[in-house]
Amino acid sequence: MSALNVHHLELFYYVARAGGITPALKLIPYGIQQPAVSSQVAQLEDSLGTKLFHRRPFSITPMGREVFEFIAPFFGGLSQLAANVQGRAGAQLRLAATASVMRDYFPPLLRALEQRVPGLRLSLREATPAGVARLLREHEVDLAFAIHDRRHAEGLQFEPLVKLPLMLLTKDDAPFSNTAAVLRQAASGGVPLIAPPPGDELTEMFWSELRKRGGKWDVRIEAPALDLVEAYVAQGFGVGLTVSQPGRAVARGLRAMKLNGFPQIVYGMFWHGRITAPAQACMELARKFVKAL
Repeated sequence: MSALNVHHLELFYYVARAGGITPALKLIPYGIQQPAVSSQVAQLEDSLGTKLFHRRPFSITPMGREVFEFIAPFFGGLSQLAANVQGRAGAQLRLAATASVMRDYFPPLLRALEQRVPGLRLSLREATPAGVARLLREHEVDLAFAIHDRRHAEGLQFEPLVKLPLMLLTKDDAPFSNTAAVLRQAASGGVPLIAPPPGDELTEMFWSELRKRGGKWDVRIEAPALDLVEAYVAQGFGVGLTVSQPGRAVARGLRAMKLNGFPQIVYGMFWHGRITAPAQACMELARKFVKAL
């Protein structure tokens, strides 16, 4: 096998990260044309003696995934290296979470963090649990807050912060005395369910327990965020699936009912590899913040 060309490895890193050669052109931090990228990545495959990815439709081969995971910490950490050299890395923190968590819970946490880390520079990224895993593996964020989803957590470090009970959300004037009444009515097909899309950990967990009880309830309206679930319930579109959110009450005119006996969502902090000092400080404050809630 011939010696590997580091530049070819760098191009493959961007191709794998972007999910194709054409989208990689937007990420590569210097001018290069699509034919050149394609040719040089093909040379890398020749050097390795194996195919790294399929072109159409794009998919990474098992060997390509192994190569990517090996080189990603280096190429993904180059911007951090530059900050280290310039003496600014100690004050940088890149966080990921859903938009609602960043809106409702981050402000007091980050105010306290600014007191702990003078001159802190923050970068916030919105992401689903699956997106969190990608951002961490590609070293685009230092710390992420998300639901623990085993399908996406492999290879990541995780610390639970809180367990969140599953809830059904209805309007105050809905004719249901408890969750059992809602589920009985849902079994007849008469109650629309508003919930995160199939594949979301919350919805899958709810369905799994429902199947164990011999029930079934399809999602009528797929809402990608819990505040949207709440908004559509308030507009009378149906019953919502949500979780108990610490320190946050449901909107006026709505009623939240705990799904007793159903499993709870585990929410916490994810990281990958070495944890930075600002991230450690953030983790310490997050533990205290959750206890206070």
